[in-house]
Amino acid sequence: MRYNISTGKNQYSMKTIMLIISALLMISCLLVVLYGMRAKVYNEKSIELSKLHMKYTDIATSLTDGSHTLTEQVRLFAETGDISHLYLYFEEAKVDKHRDKAMEELAKTSVSMEAAAYIETSMNYSVKLMNREYYSMKLAALAYGIPDSELPEEVSGVVLKDEDRWLSAEQMKEKARIMLLDDEYMNTKKLITDGTSRFLDSAKENSKNEYIAITNKVELYSNALQLVIAIMFISIVFMTVIQYKFVIRPIADASWSIRKGQRISMPDFLEEMEALTTAYNGLLDKNAQLVEELRETAETDSLTGLGNRTSYGDFCNKLFDEGGEATMFVFDVNDLRKMNNISGHKDGDKLLKKAAECILSVFGKENEENCFRIGGDEFVAFVLGEDESKMPDYVEKFRAKTDQANIKVAVGYKYEKEVRKTSVYQMFNKADKMMYIDKASLKESE
Repeated sequence: MRYNISTGKNQYSMKTIMLIISALLMISCLLVVLYGMRAKVYNEKSIELSKLHMKYTDIATSLTDGSHTLTEQVRLFAETGDISHLYLYFEEAKVDKHRDKAMEELAKTSVSMEAAAYIETSMNYSVKLMNREYYSMKLAALAYGIPDSELPEEVSGVVLKDEDRWLSAEQMKEKARIMLLDDEYMNTKKLITDGTSRFLDSAKENSKNEYIAITNKVELYSNALQLVIAIMFISIVFMTVIQYKFVIRPIADASWSIRKGQRISMPDFLEEMEALTTAYNGLLDKNAQLVEELRETAETDSLTGLGNRTSYGDFCNKLFDEGGEATMFVFDVNDLRKMNNISGHKDGDKLLKKAAECILSVFGKENEENCFRIGGDEFVAFVLGEDESKMPDYVEKFRAKTDQANIKVAVGYKYEKEVRKTSVYQMFNKADKMMYIDKASLKESE
C-alpha cells in the first residue's frame, strides 16, 4: 500500500493482492489434496475391513452350509436307501467342498489366532461327524443290500464293530438313523455351529477397535477438508469481488465504448490498459485492411492460385453442414519427384501449375472455389449437384486436357447422394484408392 499525493488516496498493488490470494489458494489446494489422499487411504482401509468381515461371514456360511448339506444327504440315504443321496453327499465332500474351500480362503486372510482356533475346532468336529456318518452309511448300505462295489471307498472301507455285524437289516436301518439323530450327533453339530459363531464374534471384536480408529481418522481429515474448503471459498469470493470491481467491470465498460467508437475511461491504476485501448483506436482501420489481405493469402496456394488446405477445410465444413449431392475428385501428379531431381524444382513447379490449370479448366466453377491444392502434388476438386453417371465424362475431359498438356495426372473420385451420411475422411480414402489404381495404370501405359 502507498499514499498517492495527487489523489489524496491510498493505493493498493493489485499484483501483490492477487499474489497473496493465489498463494493462499495454492496452499489450500495442496492441503485439500493431502487431506483428501489421507481420507481416501483410511476410507479404503474401512472398505477393506468391511470386505474382510463379509469374507469371514462367507467362510462361516460355507462351513455351515457344507455341514448341513452332508447331514441332509446322509439322513435321506439312511431313511430311503436311495444311493443317489449317497452320491450327492460325496459330491459335496469331494467336488463342491464348501468346507475345504472356506478353510483355503481363511488361510489367505489375516485373522487372529483365537478366531482361527474356533474355526479349526469347528472343522475338526465336522471331520469327526463325517466319520460317524460313514459308519451310518455302511449300516444303511448293508441293510438295503447295496454292494460295496457301488459304494465310495470311504464307506466300503468301513469295518463294523462286532456287535453290529450280526444285526438284522431292520436293526441296521434303525441304528443308522439313530446315529444321525442321537444326542452325540446333535451335540457335535452344535459344537460346529458354536465354533463358527465364536469365530465370527472373535473376528468382529478384533476388527472393531481398528474400525473405530479408522473412522476417527476419516472424520478428522473430513473436518480438516471442510475447513480448508471454507477458506478457499472465502478467498475465491474475495478474489472474484476484487476482479469484478477493478478489472472485469472497467474492461467491460471499455469494450462497450470501443464498440460505439467512443473514448474509454479506466481506473487511475490501470493507465497501461488505457494506453493500449487508445492505441487500438488508431490501429483499428489498418487492422481491418490487414485482416482482409491475410485472409486472402491464408486461403490461396501461392504457386497454383488454387485454394489451399485451409480453404479446403472451410469448404468441406460448409459442404457437410449444408448436405446434398456431391462428388470428390482426388488427383496426384505423376513423376513430380523425378522431375525435381532431374530438372530441378523450377520445372517441377511448372508441372504443378500445368496440373492445376487442367483441373481448374475441367472442374472449376464460376464464382465458386471448388478446386484445391492440399499437398505437394495432391489436388482435390468437388462437383456438386450432379448425378454420378456424369462423372466419367469429367474424367474423360480431364484426361484429354492432361494429354494435351503432355502431363500425367492420376485421378479418382467418390460420389455421395447425401454427403451428411458419410465424412470427408471416408470420401477422400475411397477416392484416393481409386486414384492409386489409376496411377498404377498410367505407369503401366508408359
